[in-house]
Formats: sequence, C-alpha cells, structure tokens
Amino acid sequence: MTKNQISLVELIQLIAQYRNNIIVNIKHLQEDYQRAGVKRIRGIRNENGELLQPWLTTEYIDNAEYVDMGEFKFSRNTATINMLVKRRVKLAKFEDQTPIIEVAGLLVND
Repeated sequence: MTKNQISLVELIQLIAQYRNNIIVNIKHLQEDYQRAGVKRIRGIRNENGELLQPWLTTEYIDNAEYVDMGEFKFSRNTATINMLVKRRVKLAKFEDQTPIIEVAGLLVND
C-alpha cells in the first residue's frame, strides 16, 4: 500500500502553480494569523539609540476583503514559507499624511 500524502513543500508548490485562480480573504487572514517571530519596528536607531521614524508611510487604497494570491518565498535560513500579496497603496508623509504624488520625477499615483 502506498500513502496518499504529499509534503508541505509539494503542497505549496501546487498552490503556487494555480495561484492565479485563487483569492484570499485578507481580512480574515489578518485577524486569525498568529505571527511566530520577532515583530519588526518601523524606523532605524541613531547613534544615541533613539528610534527615528521613517518620513514616508504607505496606506492601502483599497479596502478589499479579497485579494489575489501572491507568490511564495521559501527561507532556508529561518525555515519559513511566506506568502506575499500585492495591494495598491499610496505614499504619504508620516508627520502630516500629505500625499506624495511624485518621486524622482516619476508619478506614483498609479
């Protein structure tokens, strides 16, 4: 008798093969996902150890409940599999939320 089992990597590769036909409930995923790692803090520390916030931030343009499935990234160093999704965002200044429409002469409104 043979086992009808596949490995996790094979399952992820199969899902990735058909990712253009799969949508993800992003709100449900964000509510129920339990991160198993160190949470990254935005910004960098200066020589005095103070946290400097970035001067630009991103805001999601769409409030879609469902998004197209992204691609999977395997990290052998940390033994993780990450699913990346694409979402439309806009750039804004961190301090006053003024929208940024041009960076280095390129329009970023699309």
